[in-house]
Amino acid sequence: MPLPKSLTTVTTFSKTLAMILFILFPFVGLYAGMQYEKKLSPQQTPSLTNSPPPTYSFPSPTNPEPNSQIVPSCRPRPACLDATPRCMIPETADMCPPKLAPTAAYACDLEAKLCPDGSYVSRTGPNCKFTPCSK
Repeated sequence: MPLPKSLTTVTTFSKTLAMILFILFPFVGLYAGMQYEKKLSPQQTPSLTNSPPPTYSFPSPTNPEPNSQIVPSCRPRPACLDATPRCMIPETADMCPPKLAPTAAYACDLEAKLCPDGSYVSRTGPNCKFTPCSK
């Protein structure tokens, strides 16, 4: 059954209506989803009060009791204290010590040297020198 020409003609009104619906429906769906999520799980507001540091309970070789609690001995150190430029946060005695600087990584070429006895040696060490041939 063919539709009448008045229903299949593209007009300024139909373009405007389509544009409004394609823009509006995602926002309406987002809002409806947020409201649905609120009804499913009540919102828990984080408290800003001073709470004790987290404790961890697990067995270890030195302490096989799984119910023992391990409390961190220092406060986490802000990363900006070890950055350049250094931040202006004062360093306190209860902060964890600074992390050690990473060692420089290097990689040697994957080539081998044929020794007089028929064995092969590869490059090793920070200067990538060939290891001595066995005598």
